[in-house]
Amino acid sequence: MPGETRQALAQLHVPFGRGSGGTPEIPRLAETADEAKEVARALGGTSRLYVGDQAQERTAKSTPDLRSARFVLFATHGFLGGEYVASDLPADEAEARRTAAAAKGGQQAQPALALTLVGDLKGEDGLLTMKEVIEDLELNADLVALSACNTAGESAQANNGEGFAGLTRAFMYAGARALLVSHWSVDSLSTEQLMTSTFRNIKAGKPALTAVSDAQGELLKGGYSRGQYHFSRAHPFFWSAFVYVGD
Repeated sequence: MPGETRQALAQLHVPFGRGSGGTPEIPRLAETADEAKEVARALGGTSRLYVGDQAQERTAKSTPDLRSARFVLFATHGFLGGEYVASDLPADEAEARRTAAAAKGGQQAQPALALTLVGDLKGEDGLLTMKEVIEDLELNADLVALSACNTAGESAQANNGEGFAGLTRAFMYAGARALLVSHWSVDSLSTEQLMTSTFRNIKAGKPALTAVSDAQGELLKGGYSRGQYHFSRAHPFFWSAFVYVGD
């Protein structure tokens, strides 16, 4: 891959830092609020949006909205198991933190979705882990879309076999009949279009698997500009990260 192209693709990945305690300091994804609103508009009917500081982990665990929703969208950052434990710390300190996490039940080695990490978190840490999805979420959804990075992947740091089976299995246990999950870090603008098109297709009466496939077909025919770069979305990087899991 030419150096200019590598640089362009690198700009599509949104990195995150870590605070003094190892807690992730995550940049905002401006497109996710628009994505949630567009999906709600495409589906019509009654929708509840939890955006910004309203996207609380405590809310996800306690709101009756999730239990009664036919479709659920989490448009946020996703972490692979162990990804935010093994940071840029010295190797011995990073290993010590992984060991400590394992001693507490391994919660920090699990894949997780990042919800709001600011303000009053009501006793939570803002990271909805695989274990918490299984134990604390109650769903009855036809489709749960995890519009995030690597929600079906696994990091080398985790090395616990919970990659694809991790969040996917957790949401199935929680009551989801099908999921839309990603295999790698995704471009947020392309993901916004993919999710909106998928749910628009579902509203039009297409089965969910067909809705996803057709949305991917629409995406690969287009392109967009970011800064000085223009991208054709024909490359699988932009449209093939997400897979449908379910009936």
